[in-house]
Amino acid sequence: VPLLMEKIKNILLEKYSKNYIMLDTTYRLPKPSEEPISYGFYEGKLRAFEAAESRLKMLEEIVNDLRTRAKERIGQVFAFNSTLQTVFDNICEAVTTYKPIVLVPTSDFKPQHPDASTLDLYRIDIGLKAAIVLGAFIAAAKEAGSYQVPTMMVTAPYSDMVVNASFLWKTRLSGVSSKIERPRFATVQSVIGGEADIVITMLGKEYLTKQDYRENRENNEHLTIYFNEPQVLNVQLSRHRELLVVIGNIDRLASYRSKGSSN
Repeated sequence: VPLLMEKIKNILLEKYSKNYIMLDTTYRLPKPSEEPISYGFYEGKLRAFEAAESRLKMLEEIVNDLRTRAKERIGQVFAFNSTLQTVFDNICEAVTTYKPIVLVPTSDFKPQHPDASTLDLYRIDIGLKAAIVLGAFIAAAKEAGSYQVPTMMVTAPYSDMVVNASFLWKTRLSGVSSKIERPRFATVQSVIGGEADIVITMLGKEYLTKQDYRENRENNEHLTIYFNEPQVLNVQLSRHRELLVVIGNIDRLASYRSKGSSN
């Protein structure tokens, strides 16, 4: 991406001298959730037009007014175990304190089987729990009829993750759409150019498998999709207008991105 941007700059300079403006403002992302991609892809120059406090006002109102109603809806479908309660509390806390990104840290990406190397059921489970929590608020807001109802989608870089998440939603929540709003399920690649008010995204492999990863190897970059296709991470973190829930090992991804690279 940086090489491409330099190429575009040179072409524009050659053809139009200095009569052009490079993208430096995003009207989709609420500040400061643009910062990860700004520093990763735009040399720190990308800035959000609108602050999170302004964008999250309506969602905050829904969470504050309908928290009890949303929890009752979830309780009619699922038992409130500790994980679901933690997800519920963290999302409510983020929205009501105007934090546009919720990070749900997990261990390294754990494929279920060598033949299903792009499937991590734990991340799917957490993603579905987040979607259930937010889907309960959305359904309650729809029923109340006096709120601006947000849109929601669940994304991942692998079709295995998306297909299984969609299938598990259908099997576990069939017939309860009036209680829990169903999100859109989509691969990151398929939503390039798309957006939603709320995005729940599951990170892909931080590296391929534990067996293929070695601490003392000079370069492990080829072991993750994000180094081969950095635009996937850009899109994955930039489709939300209000709230982004990120599920995965952020620390692992960040620490190994910094090795052997100045970007």
